[in-house]
Amino acid sequence: MTIPFDLARHQGERLPFTAEIDSFPLTSGSKKPRGHVLLARVCHGDGTPALKNYWCYLTAEMLALNLKRGDKISFEARITLHPDAERRYPNPSHFMQRRTVTLDRMTHVEKLS
Repeated sequence: MTIPFDLARHQGERLPFTAEIDSFPLTSGSKKPRGHVLLARVCHGDGTPALKNYWCYLTAEMLALNLKRGDKISFEARITLHPDAERRYPNPSHFMQRRTVTLDRMTHVEKLS
């Protein structure tokens, strides 16, 4: 049995993660990233499960990879906990509602083979 990755213990740290692209919006004819991406099975770099699903913003770095549903990616992000998530987002989009953990400043996004 795998013990889930303890996100709270790593609050504020920048760590490697892997995930699978579950869904993302169409971005026809736009040079700027827009929309959100659903990442499934987000794991710490060593393979320990961290989050089941995670909505994040679609970045230019992700667009450049021409990602499709089912593609696996690796990235680095800073873990931030939000104990008062409902007050933090007084009028949130449905993607951000009641989010208690964010993976901020995603960088080094790479497509895995």
